[in-house]
Amino acid sequence: MMPVITCAYCGKDAEKSLGDYNRATKLGAKLFCSLKCCGLNRRTNETEEEKKDVKTWYDLFIRASMTEEEKIIESINNALWFQLDYKANPAKYKKWRQKRMPKHIEYCRQPSYKAKKHQYDIKRNHKSKYGAFWEASIVLLQLEKELDKRVAKGELKLITKSQKRKRKWQKLQKQLTLNSLLRT
Repeated sequence: MMPVITCAYCGKDAEKSLGDYNRATKLGAKLFCSLKCCGLNRRTNETEEEKKDVKTWYDLFIRASMTEEEKIIESINNALWFQLDYKANPAKYKKWRQKRMPKHIEYCRQPSYKAKKHQYDIKRNHKSKYGAFWEASIVLLQLEKELDKRVAKGELKLITKSQKRKRKWQKLQKQLTLNSLLRT
């Protein structure tokens, strides 16, 4: 005996086996006339943007409900899969880096980045050269920039005769060139 059912999607009458009918009524599931109607019934009429919004909210919910241990495990798994994929597809990542390179160059040319990078480089270099005394070396460097070496040497009378002669000669040359320019 084959019971006649009404398709939940298209509304046509169709015969189904008694086992299908009993299973569907027991589970409270819908019955369809064909696999095509079953598939069409599963479709949603959402746009791509709506689907992305739903996925975003779902991901946020999952992240908020994760424990610290689950977050650590997820980050380790992501790192592992990235390493495996990178070894398997280096050309894919090369193309991605080439695509991103102009934006990176633009970012590196910003004055704010240059200042931050300069400070970072000074700190890094002093840490590698002076170890535990890196902060003192940076302070000393800043102090040296503020002081004029010539004035300090002059006060301590550390300037030799040859340096005095050289400076007088340079001063004289400068005056001679200025005088010759003024005459013409």
